[in-house]
Amino acid sequence: MNVLIKTTTLFLSGLLLVSANIDNVQAAATVTSLRCEDRIEPLGIDVAKPRFSWKMESNQRGEVQTAYQLIVEGVWDSGVVQSSQSIQVEYGGPALLSSKDYRWKVRVWDAAGSPTPYSTSAKFSTGLNAWTAKWIGRDEPSNENIFGAAQWIWFSEGVPNASAPLAQRFFKKDFTLAANPKRAVVAITADDQFEVFVNGTKAGAWENFSQTREFDITALLHAGNNRTHYPTSISPKR
Repeated sequence: MNVLIKTTTLFLSGLLLVSANIDNVQAAATVTSLRCEDRIEPLGIDVAKPRFSWKMESNQRGEVQTAYQLIVEGVWDSGVVQSSQSIQVEYGGPALLSSKDYRWKVRVWDAAGSPTPYSTSAKFSTGLNAWTAKWIGRDEPSNENIFGAAQWIWFSEGVPNASAPLAQRFFKKDFTLAANPKRAVVAITADDQFEVFVNGTKAGAWENFSQTREFDITALLHAGNNRTHYPTSISPKR
């Protein structure tokens, strides 16, 4: 009888010991849900001091964060900061380089003052601080003045830019080329509508006198005699 009681006591003690170890494992806190500028591993962020967020997860009821340590690898270590803040924690290291990838991680301390393991590292990248490129897309008419000291021409009866009548005028230019041109461009503007014809073929049209238009007329010219003419008009809607 005495032997039976002793054996039972040893068995129960071992059971309690195993149960306690399982509870300790379940209570271990971890750091998850890492975000930079409220995004998961963002690319090309354009802020000088990015902000970091994370979550502390634990099976222990009522567990809270009491401190944290945030590291941007190779750049900045916050050290242990006594704070429960885990949202929008601002970067406090040296200036970040443009167009570069960085990795960061964080660990926290629980209510008992015990640190968690470091989180899995997360990535973010910085954007370009200075642009040397040009915008690409739809070609817009150039406003550059390429005519130099050229004068407006219209009619001989008065000052064209002040009193030109509602009418249509025709301008032409005859010229001779010794050979087929490698490239030929006509630059023109008129108030307020015009067309461009080269050797009887229409090369283009436009109706905004404040912008210069250029037309490639290479294929319309040839060795020998050539003629360009430009029907131009001022309409009632002017």
